[in-house]
Amino acid sequence: MSLNKQTNIPIHLVSLSGGGYRAALFHCGVLRALHLLHRFAPDPPPGMGSPALYVSGVSGGAISASLWRLTLAYRGLDDIVAMWPERMLLDLIDRTPAFGGKWNWFVRRIFRLSSWKDHIDKWWMRTTAQAERNSTGVALGTIGNFLVEFLDFRSGELLIHDGEFFCRPEGEFFEYGPSSVFWPITLPITEAIAASTAVPGYFAGRTSTSTPPGGAQQTAELVDGGVVDNQAVVVFAYILQRDLPPIPTINWVTSHAGGQPKVPKSARSRPLLGNPVAKLSLWDFAARLVGDLSQPITSDALTALAIKHRNATVTRLRAGLLPYVGNPWLITKRFPTAESMGLMETTLGRIARDDAIAVMSLGAETASAGLGMSKADRATLRAAFAGL
Repeated sequence: MSLNKQTNIPIHLVSLSGGGYRAALFHCGVLRALHLLHRFAPDPPPGMGSPALYVSGVSGGAISASLWRLTLAYRGLDDIVAMWPERMLLDLIDRTPAFGGKWNWFVRRIFRLSSWKDHIDKWWMRTTAQAERNSTGVALGTIGNFLVEFLDFRSGELLIHDGEFFCRPEGEFFEYGPSSVFWPITLPITEAIAASTAVPGYFAGRTSTSTPPGGAQQTAELVDGGVVDNQAVVVFAYILQRDLPPIPTINWVTSHAGGQPKVPKSARSRPLLGNPVAKLSLWDFAARLVGDLSQPITSDALTALAIKHRNATVTRLRAGLLPYVGNPWLITKRFPTAESMGLMETTLGRIARDDAIAVMSLGAETASAGLGMSKADRATLRAAFAGL
């Protein structure tokens, strides 16, 4: 739904940060909690117009956003008993090549083996086939706008992909819908996911060449948008800077899957021999310093504007930190605390299944605490993840 269709509608904004598989897992849990709270429901409460829903995901968050867009496009796949999107994400991670460890895709690129893009293509083919087999048909009603965010490395422009094509996050897109945007460029969803996760230097960017009506040919080099907007918040700046019709309610959830670069004592791993591991790798330290610590300044500034000028309600979720959830629902030997889960490396390498489920469960638990979910719903949510 576009913002100009109704004036008396609530708006739900969800920002899913980058952070590799850690982000994809954490945000998938957050989205499950939001769904249980009916944030994605096409049928509005009595007397209220259908909500306008915008979910923006970058890098690892783009995987979760794309998967939940597909989930809501079919009837029955969102059932909390089946836990279909969670199982599909685990399938992606379980089939990740172990060779090369956290540098697996970089090593495979050197040896000209199957690429990250090949991995995404095969996964999406399996996932869409499963969706058609397991669903009871195509869903009816509005499922919202699930956006993948990436950067044109040549022009420095931030771009969004809505499942079919990409464009600039301009006013026309939010006010009138995708069909109103000048020169939208078609791009397969797997290309969009690969572009949004293409960290410069680690992955090759995705190149897109097109010719606008009456213009010269243009080439875009699409890379990870987390380089400039790791919190996935900048695309929503338009809603704050233009005179839109009165909006009765804006609910903005920012889900941040990163953690601090210094490992607290409570999160240190304790091997049988040697000293506890108390440092992150140099790569992960740099990634967190740039993406997880400096960029929240932008997030805080934009959400402060939303609160002041749009009377928005902002809920900040952060893996292992906000809100404090006490003992996690699920723990593993590797992840005995919430903090240790938030300090999982920023990687697209294989993760033990139990560890992956624990991080996913933490996202659901964090969201349930931050959004004031009832005890009954929290119990339902906890049991669903324990059953994975």
